[in-house]
Amino acid sequence: MDSKLIVFTQRVFLKIAFAISFVLLLSFSSFAQHDLALQKSVDLSTASIGDEVRFTIELINEAGTAVAGVEVRDLLPAGLSYVGFNADQGTYSAATGIWNVGNILATDDTIRLEIAANVTQDGVLFNQAEVTAPLSGDIDSTPDNGDIYEDDLATACLSVEILLTCGNTLTLTAPSGYTGYQWFKDGLVIDGETMETLVVDTTGNFTFTTNEITTGCETGLCCPVIVTEDCQFDLALDKMLTSTGP
Repeated sequence: MDSKLIVFTQRVFLKIAFAISFVLLLSFSSFAQHDLALQKSVDLSTASIGDEVRFTIELINEAGTAVAGVEVRDLLPAGLSYVGFNADQGTYSAATGIWNVGNILATDDTIRLEIAANVTQDGVLFNQAEVTAPLSGDIDSTPDNGDIYEDDLATACLSVEILLTCGNTLTLTAPSGYTGYQWFKDGLVIDGETMETLVVDTTGNFTFTTNEITTGCETGLCCPVIVTEDCQFDLALDKMLTSTGP
């Protein structure tokens, strides 16, 4: 056989083999599944206005597979002022809350993001993170659907003391849309307090449950509303009264 024909035949064969391999690779990628999970924590469970707190988000590659185009959203809520971030991989935008992780290798186990913020208001501050991309292929969760029971969403919270002025009351409001509210003070049931709001006139740690949610940070069980008393007296008047005598 002519040598030129042999070379030509070999080249054609290699091109066909490459094309078949490429198609098979695309097909495998289309059906490949992964399992991304999130864990979230904060370095302070209680804080005061002006304190700096640090949230740590752990992106866990539970299936040990390569995943392309990974994004996580962690938008800081009101009451937290962004300071900066530190990430094992990718970049974070405080404006959009998007942690652009990029591509994850099969050998990657856990990738971390740390966000620093200053506390600017009192109450219970919740910070939620969720995988938002890729939109399909996860074994046990659907990205960007807001389902608190899926492992690609994680929440951390902290309690910032609320000052109650002596003689006044304070109204606490639970998230709306649930049924069967029950309020607790210092871990004990408050009889008759089964509405969305609770009016308090005393100090304590307050939490709530609902029929739909009974555990977790979403109910405030891990981060109570801490109410402390702020009683300021006129020290000059007090001194005058205590020093007056016959």
